[in-house]
Amino acid sequence: MPVIRGSLGKQNCEWRAAGSGRKIQQVKNWREAQDFPTDWEEQLGEAFVWYVGGNSFHFYLCPQDDCNHLI
Repeated sequence: MPVIRGSLGKQNCEWRAAGSGRKIQQVKNWREAQDFPTDWEEQLGEAFVWYVGGNSFHFYLCPQDDCNHLI
């Protein structure tokens, strides 16, 4: 999921106001360590988990000729 910055309205403003970057980074850290906590949903917050699970996100291809990564 891309990092969301700024508020999209009153609902869920506790995480949108600061952006989703730290939450996404936490998931990446857990994945890299292969150590997801049992309460990961609680740590991320119900509203954030609901939002991510209920939306699809668009990604873009890297613009460099020798790059095929999604950004």
